[in-house]
Amino acid sequence: MVSCSGTTVGSGDDGRFRQKEAQREAAAEAVAENSDAFFKSKTSEASSNFVLPVAPKGVCAVNGVDIWGRVYVQDSPIGSTFTIFVQNSPILADFNVYLASSPIGSTRCGLWYLTSSRIGADFSVYISNSPILADFTVYLLSSPIGAGR
Repeated sequence: MVSCSGTTVGSGDDGRFRQKEAQREAAAEAVAENSDAFFKSKTSEASSNFVLPVAPKGVCAVNGVDIWGRVYVQDSPIGSTFTIFVQNSPILADFNVYLASSPIGSTRCGLWYLTSSRIGADFSVYISNSPILADFTVYLLSSPIGAGR
């Protein structure tokens, strides 16, 4: 389910949820070894601290969770808030994401600050090798301009 205007699109079918959970567990072995290093390198490239107005809750959300703020990248899909796939084109992505260098700069849709601990994170993600297993897809931006849906 994806929502960016306050309304949620999708279904809450338990069968699909269980099937997706089973797929996530099966895909756990196929994790790219360098996905965490990839995100960390993108964070170190971020050179600007933008202080932007805070987005209202629910404006840009997936399953009721706002897609901005402090994000923890997990090594396993088990226990992660979302499974994501990193696209190589912004046209194919559900969200355009900018990795802010400070939590102050992650105050609206698509602005993420990667944390080193799950404690204090707004949500956690697992990076899948397949877009089919992902809850949504992201494209990493080099600038906060265009971040969001």
